[in-house]
Amino acid sequence: MTVGQRIQHYRKLQGLSQEELGQKLLVSRQTVSLWENDQTLPTIDNLVRLKEIFGVSLDEILTEQSVEQESVTPQPLESYVFTYTAEEQEKIRKVSEKDRFKKIARLALFSCLLCFVIYGMEVNVGCFLIVALFYTGFAVVTRLRNKKLWKKNTEEVIRRVYYYDVYEDHIYLRILLDGQLVNAQTIPLAELKLFADTEDTLIYLFDNKLQACPKAKLLPDSLLWKAGRNNSKISHKLKTAVNIVFWANIALAIASVAWFFHLSWDMELLVKQIWYCFLVLPVPIASIVLGFVLKAKGERWITNVVVGAITAAMLILFGTLSIVFKDFDLNFMDSAPNPPYIGTIERYTGIDIPEHSSVHTLDFGDQAYTSGWTTTYISSTIFFDEQAVVEFERDMQTDSRWQLNFKNELAGVMPNVYTEGRYVLVYNIDLDQWNQVPPESGDYRMLILLYDIEGNTMNAMEYILHYTK
Repeated sequence: MTVGQRIQHYRKLQGLSQEELGQKLLVSRQTVSLWENDQTLPTIDNLVRLKEIFGVSLDEILTEQSVEQESVTPQPLESYVFTYTAEEQEKIRKVSEKDRFKKIARLALFSCLLCFVIYGMEVNVGCFLIVALFYTGFAVVTRLRNKKLWKKNTEEVIRRVYYYDVYEDHIYLRILLDGQLVNAQTIPLAELKLFADTEDTLIYLFDNKLQACPKAKLLPDSLLWKAGRNNSKISHKLKTAVNIVFWANIALAIASVAWFFHLSWDMELLVKQIWYCFLVLPVPIASIVLGFVLKAKGERWITNVVVGAITAAMLILFGTLSIVFKDFDLNFMDSAPNPPYIGTIERYTGIDIPEHSSVHTLDFGDQAYTSGWTTTYISSTIFFDEQAVVEFERDMQTDSRWQLNFKNELAGVMPNVYTEGRYVLVYNIDLDQWNQVPPESGDYRMLILLYDIEGNTMNAMEYILHYTK
């Protein structure tokens, strides 16, 4: 193949006429024709421009080969020229956005189920609302950010021309912007992954970038129809293990935070149990190891390593608390008059408090805190052994003062506390009334008792109700 024949070959690959190529080079159509007929040769400046337009080296233009040499030169099995409109790019963006939203929705659902598993029947609408608001906000911010970036990228994409030379095992892709070569790369067919198969477009994923191929322009027997559908280098078992470990890490990260805050109400129990975090460290370590296995196989790996590292750091941090505070005196939370305060509760309510294993009382005194319409002065948590409360729980079921899952009109004048799964008793100390709304506006001394059936614990709070009728 002569130099002129090569210029003609590469011109046709670009989809250019002799006149169009001449316009790009600022020469006449006749000059291009003379080159292709080997009657003249391009100048050095024109050769450099031809190299840039064709996306090849000067050697590939100037080196003449014999017929025998040409016969062993691999030729593309298929050649395509793709351009995209703003409308086509918008369709691709929506497909990408839909896939992203599905992942966020699955993660949000998983978080809600995890909350339910951790807290059981104690979980309330507020917990689900927080999860929903968090992921909704995350989705909105992500959508706005990606839409802005996509819009900026679209302005450039619609000016590009994409040349696909498809060989038996790879694609040679050249991208021209305003006639200038801006990128050229080889894409192994074995590394293409089918991202989406829409009505009119095949969308592939390679090197975290989307490659779109309009179906209408593909040959009926094109290699691209089957490319990317089963190109994973990892076995099905390894892929399953990676997915299980990934989601297990997400679960552990959320569960460890939720468990920490759940136990933080009882520092003694927190210090005794938080070391369990060390027992599940193999899970994030496995995620990190599998991440590097994926890297070695050329698969996406960063997510697995990052999630594993973050989860491991959280578990180590929480687990270390059991070591740091092992010998710390936790009695600082107990005020001296614990037994007398229990006696005060018994005197107010006439209820005999069962034998308790421990009591944690916070007497705020002058540091009383106001939340909404209440000001709390004393908050106490009483812990019972399971056997000690058997008779107490039986009597509670027949005592009309105790209400399970308190939901009457008095719920609007209680402190912000969870009542699901608890027996509740509200006592107005000033008026000597049970579970009633005050008849007039004013400030009233109140006592609320919340008994957790499953946890065998009782929370007692003495507060001032600032009531407006």
